[in-house]
Amino acid sequence: MAMSPQELERMNKLEKLVESLARVENVPFIENIGRRAGTGVTSDVISANTTILRNVNEGGLASYNVAKVPDGKLQIKLSTGEIKFIGIYNS
Repeated sequence: MAMSPQELERMNKLEKLVESLARVENVPFIENIGRRAGTGVTSDVISANTTILRNVNEGGLASYNVAKVPDGKLQIKLSTGEIKFIGIYNS
């Protein structure tokens, strides 16, 4: 069954829209999705670094801070498909 001219025009518009979304060209649409979905990532400027840092003293020769062992990890999938992990802290 052949498409009518109106159906063909609608199909072409939908194909162009899907292509623009796949190429992330429709910025207002992408921003709207981000607002609705939320990123789940927030900035916390109240927590002191002391909750994730531990002081190391090398027998009196040097003293410096290092990160404590993370309480968990967050998996990140890069655009290349590679999987990475970021340490997270309960602080």
